[in-house]
Amino acid sequence: SDVYKRQVQELVFKAIIRKSISLLKNTQQDIQEISNAFGFPNASYFGTFFKKQVGMSPQQYRKSL
Repeated sequence: SDVYKRQVQELVFKAIIRKSISLLKNTQQDIQEISNAFGFPNASYFGTFFKKQVGMSPQQYRKSL
């Protein structure tokens, strides 16, 4: 069902964000490398996804640490 699909998608998104935040905090990997790690087509796409979920771009997030 659609509700089930949405719940699964949300869990996947949350997992990607959790791991992305960990990489931003604990590694020197650049945004492109983090984007590649999760199979996003490019860093811009990843940045848009991250911002939608977190409320700021990956670069802004890293600067705020």
